[in-house]
Amino acid sequence: MDIGKVAKTAVEQIASYPSISKPERWKRMLKSAAHGHRPAPVDHYFWPNAILGQGLLAAYKATGEKEYLLSVLAYLRQWKTAGFPIHYVDNIMNGSLALWTERFLLQETVWEGQEILLELCREAQNACAAWLKAADRTGAGIFPYRHHHPDWLFADALGMVSPFLCGYGAQKKDPGLLEDGVRQLAQFLERGMDARTGLPYHGYDEKSGMKYGIIGWGRACGWMLMGLSESLLWIPKTHEKYDVLCTACRELLEAVFAWQREDGGFSWQLQAQEGHRDSSAEGMIGTAVLTACRAGVFGGQRVKLPEAAAAGRTFAERALTGAVSMEAGVPELIFPKIKLPEHVRGWCDGLCRALDSSIEGARVRDCSGECRGFAEYPQVYGSYPWGTGSALAFFAGVCYNRK
Repeated sequence: MDIGKVAKTAVEQIASYPSISKPERWKRMLKSAAHGHRPAPVDHYFWPNAILGQGLLAAYKATGEKEYLLSVLAYLRQWKTAGFPIHYVDNIMNGSLALWTERFLLQETVWEGQEILLELCREAQNACAAWLKAADRTGAGIFPYRHHHPDWLFADALGMVSPFLCGYGAQKKDPGLLEDGVRQLAQFLERGMDARTGLPYHGYDEKSGMKYGIIGWGRACGWMLMGLSESLLWIPKTHEKYDVLCTACRELLEAVFAWQREDGGFSWQLQAQEGHRDSSAEGMIGTAVLTACRAGVFGGQRVKLPEAAAAGRTFAERALTGAVSMEAGVPELIFPKIKLPEHVRGWCDGLCRALDSSIEGARVRDCSGECRGFAEYPQVYGSYPWGTGSALAFFAGVCYNRK
């Protein structure tokens, strides 16, 4: 894969997606009116844009090409100019983007107007934190994916919300938000999984307990793994759920890669071995593998909890009283090069082969279209921003690690 070519596509897409023609706008309005709804706002700061940004940050780390980081900063600046609009939990991914961009800026001192750029990142983070603190929650304290289904919890939200909650909570010493991020993950592990395969359903209804969607939808697995692996970078090892989440991440990766195809890729639904490959699921899962290794999921001793962990209080309560530390592991957060275990290297080599076959010029093909909800998985494949961003993040991560 030519990282530069795909990164150029990502630079173009993050600044322009979605570009909706007038006929398409009218079509959306008429369709919404027919169902008695107001048309959904055209959102230029949605999860596909955030995934493009993640890919560009990874490409910047791998190549040192400042254009990639500058394009992410330009995107965050546009979001600020628009007033940091947040319509859904999807927009919270921009908060994670701002967290990582801030860390990259802090590692260097050569940026003109660096303090202004850092302030931009912090304003974006604070906007996300404020929205979450005021947002509605389910009875179990979870952020619903959509307000019109307040008890439906989607795997998608794990990758969109938990990394920001854990990252912001750890960096800003806000144990309540960090606890919210952990709760999102722990509840889904308890209520949204298939016991036989170890794979997630697409989601579940909190009130009825009913599980919805298909088992092992590729992007659901990607969302969940991204949520677990990225959150584990921030969650202090003194947290009572740290070992549980670390083990869950490793076991889910093993359950997912049990369905890796002979060509190295993943089908849109993992068990549909003769079905179409999905490059976005592959990119998300592959990026999560690298992040999980960085978080120590495959190595090291299980951390012993301090005596304070047995006190019966929540981690947030103990952190506020100083009984446990809020410090996250700094080495993990500055992207050190990592030694991949042999079996993990085999997984990644297979994914590289599969994804490379989907690169055509500057485009990433074989990406499945946008899902519309539980059990609505269109069998349409092509080139979409979420395929571009996730594949770029994975390839750039592999490239950086091999330098």
